[in-house]
Amino acid sequence: NSLLETTDGGRTWSAVSLPHVHPASIDELSAHSVYLVTLRGRLLKTQNGGKTWISLIP
Repeated sequence: NSLLETTDGGRTWSAVSLPHVHPASIDELSAHSVYLVTLRGRLLKTQNGGKTWISLIP
């Protein structure tokens, strides 16, 4: 599993680096605010398009 991002409307995609994180579910609230649930039950959030992530549930 991996998380990809696009900045040109989907023409090209690149991988977002999240070491030791295996995405299970992603919920995009806006272009920049995204929640991600991992296979191990962690809840992560970004508010800057995936540049940085904070853990809401360790």
